[in-house]
Amino acid sequence: MKSVFITMLVVICFVAAMIFSANNTALVNINYFVAQGDFNISHVIGFAFLLGFIICWLIFLSFYITLKFQLRSANKKLARLETSLEKDKTAETDIVATTPANV
Repeated sequence: MKSVFITMLVVICFVAAMIFSANNTALVNINYFVAQGDFNISHVIGFAFLLGFIICWLIFLSFYITLKFQLRSANKKLARLETSLEKDKTAETDIVATTPANV
């Protein structure tokens, strides 16, 4: 639920940036490595914000997926250790039950 509110806040910021930059009809010259172009500053601001948002989400998702795999691995290891512990307890009670009482 928290991530939904954060995403909505980012979307609201994006819309506010687009509204703010809609009045800026000035052209800016952007030089690429190979070419150059003239764009409205509102388009440049919107594209830069959207690109930054997408890059941040991709970084977040890579960390999230890594942590999910680590958690799944730890849960499997925990389950394996719990079953091993139960087997050891069962074997221990069998040993105690089969030993003679007057030794």
